[in-house]
Amino acid sequence: MMLLEHLKSIHILRDLDDASLKGIAHFIKPMVFKAGEEILSRNSDSTTVMALCSGLARVTLTSPKGKDIVIRDIKVGEVFGDWSAIDGKPRSASVFAAQDSVVGLITRDNFMTLITHNPSIAIYQMQELTSQLRAMTQRFNEFVSMTANLRIQSVLVELATPVEQGMVIQKMVTHQEIAARAHTQREVVVRELAKLQSQGLLIKNGGGFSIPAPEKLEFMNRT
Repeated sequence: MMLLEHLKSIHILRDLDDASLKGIAHFIKPMVFKAGEEILSRNSDSTTVMALCSGLARVTLTSPKGKDIVIRDIKVGEVFGDWSAIDGKPRSASVFAAQDSVVGLITRDNFMTLITHNPSIAIYQMQELTSQLRAMTQRFNEFVSMTANLRIQSVLVELATPVEQGMVIQKMVTHQEIAARAHTQREVVVRELAKLQSQGLLIKNGGGFSIPAPEKLEFMNRT
């Protein structure tokens, strides 16, 4: 049975009190995934809905040439796998555990019961779907309207956390992962990071980087 703290971390359940959460705990089965382990497989016929209770998950696609493309990261509290539960169609992408993660599994029938009998859950679920669609639209706009170097800068900003003076990337991901997120080649990422460092716009700081003046990035000044 799911721990109460895990249930409380799921965004669509945030309006439920402890008694209500305990009442639906049997609907949600916890499962642990190790970093790198596949959680969902593209084109599979499963309709299980999942909620990330701890860790980090990553949605990916593989191009016809075998290149991995990162679609988005799934963060704690987010529900995923719900599209197939709603329309009954195969999975549209694969999901991997980017870190050791605890995932709550909800059968399609139980998911439908939850959103049918709890209006607040249904509303939050629609808000999550809308948020995902807006993020995908933004990604598409970046892909068709930005050059590779701007997409790389966009990824850096996405990875960074605002601080008093600029932004900080606590732990930099690999060049290959940045390339997958920016839909470009690893070599292009290497050149762009070197250029930003030479301009003083990206400064190595231990295992991460700082961006002292993000407003000077070309990405931040695009029209």
